Amino acid sequence: MATELVTTVIGVGFKIKEVSEKYKGNNEECRKICHFVDTLNADLTLLKEAPVMNNQGADDIARNLDGLRQDISEKLLAAELHISVDTNSQVHRMDKKMDHNFNSLKSKMDKILAATQALLLPLDHKTEGVDASNNNELERNNKTGGLTNYRWSDMEAAILLTNRYIGGGNFSPIYQAKLDNEAVSIKKFHLPNEQVKTRFVHELRLVWKLHHENVVTLLGYCFDYKESLVLESNDIRVDKTGGLGFISRYVSKQSMAELINQENIHVDWLSLFRIIQGIAKGIQYLHKQRVVHLDLKPENILLDADMIPKISNFGKAEQLERSADKTTLDLKNLPATTRYVAPELSSKEHTASTKSDVYSFGVILLEAISLMCAISEKGRPRGHQDWAKRMEKSELRDLFDSTEVNGELQLTLATRCVLIGLLCSLPDPADRPSMKTVLDMMLADSHRVEKERKDIASTSSSHSPRGGTSVGDKDLRYKVLTEDELRDRQEKAIAKVQELLSIPKGIAEVLLRHCHWKPERVQEGWFRNDGDDLRTIIGLLPSVYEVSEPRVRWHSNLMCDVCCNHSSANAGRTMRSAGCFHFYCEGCWHQLISAAVDDGPEVCLSLQCPHPSCQMPITRELVKVVAGSASYKKHYDWYALLSYVDQSGGRIKWCPGCKNMCAIEFLDDGTRDVPLPDVVCKCRA
Repeated sequence: MATELVTTVIGVGFKIKEVSEKYKGNNEECRKICHFVDTLNADLTLLKEAPVMNNQGADDIARNLDGLRQDISEKLLAAELHISVDTNSQVHRMDKKMDHNFNSLKSKMDKILAATQALLLPLDHKTEGVDASNNNELERNNKTGGLTNYRWSDMEAAILLTNRYIGGGNFSPIYQAKLDNEAVSIKKFHLPNEQVKTRFVHELRLVWKLHHENVVTLLGYCFDYKESLVLESNDIRVDKTGGLGFISRYVSKQSMAELINQENIHVDWLSLFRIIQGIAKGIQYLHKQRVVHLDLKPENILLDADMIPKISNFGKAEQLERSADKTTLDLKNLPATTRYVAPELSSKEHTASTKSDVYSFGVILLEAISLMCAISEKGRPRGHQDWAKRMEKSELRDLFDSTEVNGELQLTLATRCVLIGLLCSLPDPADRPSMKTVLDMMLADSHRVEKERKDIASTSSSHSPRGGTSVGDKDLRYKVLTEDELRDRQEKAIAKVQELLSIPKGIAEVLLRHCHWKPERVQEGWFRNDGDDLRTIIGLLPSVYEVSEPRVRWHSNLMCDVCCNHSSANAGRTMRSAGCFHFYCEGCWHQLISAAVDDGPEVCLSLQCPHPSCQMPITRELVKVVAGSASYKKHYDWYALLSYVDQSGGRIKWCPGCKNMCAIEFLDDGTRDVPLPDVVCKCRA
């Protein structure tokens, strides 16, 4: 029965495609219609053997498709009669362009596609949304100066596939997406005005030549904006389509703003010092290119998975003339007044120079170094004046937390960074050092810093901590985690991956267990090679299929492959799958899962679909429904919590003295290549 439906739909689909291909002049709209047909036909071909719920639904779909064919034919023919006048007043025929009529056609196509999917069981194949990077048959994007010139339609398609907003404002939102098999950030400007277009070209001219480890990598751009005057029903309207966009390599971790403002994010002093150095190197590179950023702030400094800082957002940047060391800013492009903006930018002259960036760096540096300070009643010192007041009352070294900054070298570096920050944030630009001078001061002890890092990486100790502070070994630090803290961390990690990848919670949990509970590793693996390598390892279906939660079916034509009973044999029985295409009754699922729970955490958490050809992981969602007694659910929940420590890659270990109630987290930077010691919490104090 499914074969008859597929044959009917494909037959009508090819008729639609034949009509559309007659009008080659209408490139975009006809291409979309043909693509819809190709997508529908490809999906249906994969699903030929799936059962159909009812023949009436199949007949309705066939009739609707035939009506769509007639509608497309009429609109394409009618479009030939329209005449448009572009902005250069040149009269031209619309070349069968369907204009806004395509929106109504697209709505009909989407409904037909959804109705077809609803009839096809047990598959829930993903048929809507197309990765623009894989349309090799379509017009290829052009390359300009090493950058890819993307079409607006391809950029929009990539955004719709992930639908993940990550920042920006209403006029220039930023999205995470995927183009050309690479994770990217897309900053788009829809229907821009002349001022926006001028600034876009200006920014592109500055950024396309920048290549540095500490500057976000620009991969491409979109300048696909069109305006035309259209004569329609005795009236004239302006038809606007497309927009502008920047496509950059996605930076996966966080921004400096999160590092500075969120107390639950910890970074050790030597790692923070490397970040500060990286920011300084990036700014110095910009100044060598005679580019001044003018909007440096923690939100515009991103951190990748290796905590390497990347300077981003060049919307306010300016190019200095070769013979000048200053520039006067256009009043329309002044950066917003914040504590990071140099005072001269707000003066009457609005004069900017490299020293303006130095000021911003100084403020950021002082805020970052405050993370290493002991928390007093007034909190941590932040700005220039706050640091100065604290220094009047006590020695600078006494302001630092001894558990964060310890040893003569670390104290020297931290003290020097504060003094550099104070110099950089002086009100008069002439009193501020250059970024070259800043780096020279920072790198004065670089060889000693590197030696200390290597010493820390090769040091192993087993002294007991007190609440996460160093005990005995100043180079090896710990943090005691209670059961509640472990659960909270685990839930936050799962929620982060679930939101980032738009996948079910249970699948996010399985991915994290495989990646040592590090969301950044999951993200990197998911966006590499369409995620197929990672999918294969944990047992998911290939990327052409949507990641699904456990499915449930009540239809009488489904039979349990274990007990061979139909779902209709008992009114109270349903068929469930782990998210794949293999359905089993709840009784068989209960036996399988309860036996796995009895076998312990290793067997329980590695449980997969029982079908011989399938490796779909069984997740928490299915266990909660079919496990039966509360005891099995409680055991599964406990096993899942154990995995947060047992599968952490060794950075978290159970305290051997308190019977799995506390865990010890090692607060190193991941450079150790020797086994970490067993550590106990206060249970043996």
